[in-house]
Amino acid sequence: MSARLAASTLVAALGLLLACAAPAPAAPTSTPEPTETAPGAEPTASATLAPPSDAEVAAMLQAAVCWYDDPADAAECVPPDDEVRAVLASMAASGDERFVAPLVDMRYLDVGWRRAADDALEALTGERFEQGIEWYRWLVTARPRLPAGYVEWKAHLLSFADPAFEALLGTETTGDLRPELLIWTGTASGELPTLDAPPTTHASLQAYLDADDVVYGLQVGEVARAYPRRIIAWHGIVQDDLDGASVLVTFCGPCGGASAFAPAAAGQRLTFLDAGLAYDGRRLITDLETHSLWDPFSGRAIWGPLAIEDAMLPRIALHASTWARWSAEHPNSSVLSLDTGFVRDYTEAAWSTLGGTPSMPRFPLVEDVDERLAPDVEVVGVALGGQARAYPADELRARRVLLDTIDGAAIVLLADGPGAPVRVYASGPLTITALDSDMTAVGGDGLEGDRWFVLERALVSTLDGREYPSIAPAQGSWLAWSRAHPDTSVWGASP
Repeated sequence: MSARLAASTLVAALGLLLACAAPAPAAPTSTPEPTETAPGAEPTASATLAPPSDAEVAAMLQAAVCWYDDPADAAECVPPDDEVRAVLASMAASGDERFVAPLVDMRYLDVGWRRAADDALEALTGERFEQGIEWYRWLVTARPRLPAGYVEWKAHLLSFADPAFEALLGTETTGDLRPELLIWTGTASGELPTLDAPPTTHASLQAYLDADDVVYGLQVGEVARAYPRRIIAWHGIVQDDLDGASVLVTFCGPCGGASAFAPAAAGQRLTFLDAGLAYDGRRLITDLETHSLWDPFSGRAIWGPLAIEDAMLPRIALHASTWARWSAEHPNSSVLSLDTGFVRDYTEAAWSTLGGTPSMPRFPLVEDVDERLAPDVEVVGVALGGQARAYPADELRARRVLLDTIDGAAIVLLADGPGAPVRVYASGPLTITALDSDMTAVGGDGLEGDRWFVLERALVSTLDGREYPSIAPAQGSWLAWSRAHPDTSVWGASP
């Protein structure tokens, strides 16, 4: 017997039970005479149906999505037939909240069962929404109980859109991630094209960037490179090589910009692509080697084999700047070429139409926004030891120099005025008192010399070359930082 036939048989039996248990319609006759209850006898209870068992729930869910052993056979189930619609009606009649999240997933995917799913959801919840995404916003606070085996079932459902989702969701989550709030983005895994070893041109030869265009600057060893927002926003992922080192650059609109990481964890080099799934307001990325899901802002694995190991990609300092500032500070920098191999509108005005922003993410958030700052406020985040702190970027730029201590470690944050990148260094005994316009800092550490070159890798003494190393900060929206570090403090705020 096939898996679908077995499920259908069990569903038919359950449907018969539901029909038998339904109260009969009232007859249009006069009110019957009351009957006496024998002394000591219990009053007769109305017929009720026990909640379906886990096996019965699983059978109904499988029948609803054509649970074939070979996912390729699922095409036979589109569009849904009368049997599928009958299954959805049985879910509605059951009154069981375990069907709610699966029905929301079906309603959102919608391969022909929208009306039946809407009717079932209304019967189970009393709610009705015009857009499928509104159901996920409702799930955030409603928190209906999930059926046993829900993750496996959801992976099978999403295989209608892309068989790769079977592998991506094949491992149970860890921590607090809620699988019912993993949302299909409308694209297959990897459909959003990455830029792999993209072509570049010398800063002096490029002819498409304006002075105030936003770029994300990266320096590894002796090689500096700029990644214009107007290009990388269309791709989300850039996998590149600088001075012999592999780097991963991610762009996330709701995160407020880009991040950079070394693409390695658990002792292996990883290759990334867009996952086709979103969580907590932002699109996720996945690696081909382990099929783990990753947060593109924090670099943390949040689902799959490497999430179990609490893996995190090493962060690399990536500086948000304008093209004029970056090219002036790094005259030998390379920059991505417009000749990416893809046909896209790479004008600066076009990228903002691609999706959500920190103040209005396209996909729902899983909890309320931390209101200490507005969600779209740009912050520089520093995590040292067991502590994390957010610094409003505009305040740093206004101050130019800020000394602070995190988890007992002294640091200095430097920014050369409005719109400038913010650099962070482990300062130890060094006290910086001023930042000159020629990007040298003034201050002392008790030894000879009081001027320091402000380089990407370190603060370097102009006298003898001794160094204070840089710290790779995260730079993005308060929404993204506070999600990644819920226990963060905010510089300047009351404890």
